[in-house]
Amino acid sequence: MSKKQSFSIASLLSVVALIAACTVIYLDRTELAKVKQVLAARNSEIGYIDESSLAANEGAIRHVPIEGVDAWKYRVSLPEDHQYKVEYVLGNPESPKHHSLEPLNASGQFSIVIHRAIDLLKPNAQPQECFVTSVVDDSNEVQSRLGIT
Repeated sequence: MSKKQSFSIASLLSVVALIAACTVIYLDRTELAKVKQVLAARNSEIGYIDESSLAANEGAIRHVPIEGVDAWKYRVSLPEDHQYKVEYVLGNPESPKHHSLEPLNASGQFSIVIHRAIDLLKPNAQPQECFVTSVVDDSNEVQSRLGIT
């Protein structure tokens, strides 16, 4: 005599619920992996600095490649209540044409963007080549701007 196996509706619903839960978890993890990949690409584009490897009072700077001619971008990470200063030197460091020491009050992560420009602001003056330096925070707000002729 053969035994007949029977399944109750509750058992069938439990199996269907388990399969549905596993499918949702799989799809969620797949989506999370895609989001993490996009985030890593964006962090690389802006030059995000991983501060977990820095000491409590340590700052860091890294060069961030950008498109364009005569343009440079640096990502900076500074701790709270720091005493760092940013120094701009134009020309030969031994005998610079322009040298300035500006206090930089920003902390956290931000970008410094430098690009070559033409100064046309002076009335009746010949255009002069200059460099414009901008300190930009994460919300793309320019905190300070310095023009070096």
